[in-house]
Amino acid sequence: MKKIILFCVFFLTLAQSTFAITSVEPEKPIIIPRASWWANEEFTSRESSYWQKILQGWSDYVAPYVSPEVKKAREEKNIKILNYINENFWKENTVAEREDYDLKDWYKLAWPLKYTQNVNAIVVHHTADEYKSSLEWIKQIYKYHSINRAWGDIGYNYVIWYDGEIFEGRKWWDYISAAHSVWNNYSTLGVAVMWNYSNKEINEEQYKSLEKLVKYLAWKYGIDFSNKYYYNMACAWAACDTFPLETKQNYTLAWHKDTWHTSCPWDKLYTQIEQIRLNNLIFTAGFKPVNRSQALVDTNTSPKVTSDPKIDKVVELVAKFSQFEKEQVLERITVYFNKKNISEKTISELKIIELWVKKSLLLNNTSSTIN
Repeated sequence: MKKIILFCVFFLTLAQSTFAITSVEPEKPIIIPRASWWANEEFTSRESSYWQKILQGWSDYVAPYVSPEVKKAREEKNIKILNYINENFWKENTVAEREDYDLKDWYKLAWPLKYTQNVNAIVVHHTADEYKSSLEWIKQIYKYHSINRAWGDIGYNYVIWYDGEIFEGRKWWDYISAAHSVWNNYSTLGVAVMWNYSNKEINEEQYKSLEKLVKYLAWKYGIDFSNKYYYNMACAWAACDTFPLETKQNYTLAWHKDTWHTSCPWDKLYTQIEQIRLNNLIFTAGFKPVNRSQALVDTNTSPKVTSDPKIDKVVELVAKFSQFEKEQVLERITVYFNKKNISEKTISELKIIELWVKKSLLLNNTSSTIN
């Protein structure tokens, strides 16, 4: 057991090392993390003054003015939608895990993190708005989505600027459900390209970055671009058989207007996205979905679980331990918590490690039950 603890302490002092890769791994795109574009994380906190105002506003100005009839009609419509989805697409819309608190700073989230077991499709959008600065744009759209639209975070998983810069969107992005296509957010990823493409194509740098990103995501999550996926959207007419939702099939690399009634991303970008899909049919042929439970413990597909590479390395190491060894790690962490003169930084690091060891044990137990 001493060796295990020594390993953990040792790796907490190491710089980030590269993960093992397979021969088919494509070039990994450079993604600008939230911290580097100065994301105001208070926008995601239910305890912040921003969200206290939102909640108070709902209480004072929305709830009192919604008639019982309107409220009842909304509830009945939502029940119909949920029943339709749960009956026909329960697997794709099952929440495998939910986190109500931020995994790093431990505040209550405005909207909980919801993880799915697989990512089955990628949906591409354009932002329609135009800005002069990438930092100006990403921060403005982040605030608009998080606060003005009360989504608790940016709606996209990734966003691409004019010069090809790729920004991290929704926080804790691996297997996270975002808010980019209503009734299709679970088990999909949303990628937005900056600018309005109603009458022009994206430039060469954006095109290259978009193709590099979706190719890497297809490899990481096991998405075959020749496959089709079911997308749910509001019925175009009240008489449709499955009112208020209808379901259409389209490819696993899709555009927003194929998942909802919208013109986004317009014809020019629409054509370019289809070309990217065709370019990568051979590369993605035969890809099978990478289950999140496997990705957490597989070093070839293991996602980063924190923003700290030192802690990531410890999590990667502990994932290989036996169940008995993991239980011993938890016991030792408890002992450390009870020690005096332990720094807040160390406590924070140990809490994150404790969380992920518990998750790993849960996954082991789930796997044993299934088998």
